[in-house]
Amino acid sequence: MKNNLSVITNKKRIVVIEDDSETRLILGKFLRSEGYEVIEAKDGFIGVQKVLHTLPDLIISDIQMPELSGIETYETLNQIPATMNIPFIFLTAKCDINEIMAGLQLGVDDYIVKPFEFNDLKKRIEIRIEKNERNKSINQTQLDLIFENPNYVNLLVDDSKIIRYNSIFSKITQYSEDELNKMYISFFLLLNDFVTITKNIQKIKEQEILSFKMEANLIIKSKALEPVIIYAHPIFMKKELIWISMHPKESFSFNNELTNYHNLSKREITVLKLICTGHNNKEIGEELNISVRTVDKHREALLHKTNCKNTAELLVLTFKEKIIKFG
Repeated sequence: MKNNLSVITNKKRIVVIEDDSETRLILGKFLRSEGYEVIEAKDGFIGVQKVLHTLPDLIISDIQMPELSGIETYETLNQIPATMNIPFIFLTAKCDINEIMAGLQLGVDDYIVKPFEFNDLKKRIEIRIEKNERNKSINQTQLDLIFENPNYVNLLVDDSKIIRYNSIFSKITQYSEDELNKMYISFFLLLNDFVTITKNIQKIKEQEILSFKMEANLIIKSKALEPVIIYAHPIFMKKELIWISMHPKESFSFNNELTNYHNLSKREITVLKLICTGHNNKEIGEELNISVRTVDKHREALLHKTNCKNTAELLVLTFKEKIIKFG
């Protein structure tokens, strides 16, 4: 249960969406010869389905396709949290300058003009995948720091099966690691709470909601009940999992001396608390009823006041100096 949250795969996976069978065949053959796993789709509809099913490392798509164009395919995948950060490269004809501009303005990573040189294609793919891997590595560091936060219970669940937990969960529930490895989340919740969580998790998976927050009682080994506030949101790795974070029902208390030392405002402390509990900028904005741009400004202020270079350093400082702790 102490394993890193990242998922190791042997081959990088690429989905090729191209309605021209000859081009699709040539692309697939070349990419496989370069060691990639290739999934082919003959149109945008099938492409979206295969991307959702396989969660590839990169997508290559033609722009001009019947029914669902490349731009419409990109827009569809960009609305889905599991696929919105996958590098996306357009295949286009030289005359499609307007569509190239439209795609780049939407946020497409790159485009390749047909007919293309294989060496150019190879280089562009390698650059995009490498850049995405670096971003994943940075995000992974932040993810692990948040997950191992000793102040909160953090669980990673697949349906009701606990995939990973942090050390504070074992300490609070009083179960050993061997015992916890055999347990489901239902063992730690009252029936009504478990039913509510299960329904909300299903709503997340069906994309009816992005996350949820609720009050519940955590059942520990002695059968005592610990009132907690539960936050849950999806996390996308090899498959969609749910990150559940539990906090004491009473309000957080903060180390006032340290807060004054860094001169953090009350709102900055609130934003920092939400960052430490795994909330992204959009979720923080919704929680505090502020814009994502305002959240970005608070993040910048936090980094400046604490003299941290990035969010990972900020999290390390927060946990090490206990800027946020239990009351």
